[in-house]
Amino acid sequence: MSNVKIQGNASGTGTITLQAPNTNTDRTINLPDLSGNLGLTSAGTSITVQDEGSTLSTAAETLNFVGSGVTASGTGTTKTITISGGGGGGGITMADHWRLTAGRNFVAANTTEFITANWERSDSTGYGQLGTGMTESSGVFSFPSTGIYFIHAEALVVDTGGGWERIDFELHVTTNNSTYSVVNLKRGGNADERAVPYSLSSIIDVTDTSNVKFKFGAYQKQYHTADILGDTNETRTGFTVIRLGDT
Repeated sequence: MSNVKIQGNASGTGTITLQAPNTNTDRTINLPDLSGNLGLTSAGTSITVQDEGSTLSTAAETLNFVGSGVTASGTGTTKTITISGGGGGGGITMADHWRLTAGRNFVAANTTEFITANWERSDSTGYGQLGTGMTESSGVFSFPSTGIYFIHAEALVVDTGGGWERIDFELHVTTNNSTYSVVNLKRGGNADERAVPYSLSSIIDVTDTSNVKFKFGAYQKQYHTADILGDTNETRTGFTVIRLGDT
């Protein structure tokens, strides 16, 4: 049979009291088969919980983390709570809007011409950008981070040469920073020099910000002259990008 030994400290002068609780039930305290110090807390000790720096009205003794996007980790006294920025409820973290500041004239037949210049981030009254936005170089747009992105684009096209049979407004995407493919297009025609509105949308999986990029172009069926309109004060041709979540 092992023994329990309580030994005093020769340097101390205080008295340690073991106080029994007010109970009619027998209790057993099981000691671990380890060497070390037992850590005790005062009765009623609780954890202060804060929401972005604001303390909740009541304290806690137990924290229970739920949800597919929330994980708790840590083997020591410090615990780390990780909340995913995607499907776990992190919400939208990026939204950006760009527009064409000047018109782009298209004259080539049976080929795609790209819009390589005169892009700007919107600065109209009330505009609000969320997070780190897109970057642009010669009409090629790069994403700030990996993720699933929604792209919605609009264009206003007007005939300037006596009517055209067909013009396609196109969204081109690359996944290797080299070869581009048409992922969406809007087709229209005009014979009386009216302005024709175009719109298209796509969802892009950006797995690598160095390789996944996009640009806009127009394909004209036969030779005429047409302009995709632009303006620095209002959006006539432009697009919105929203990051929906993680890839």
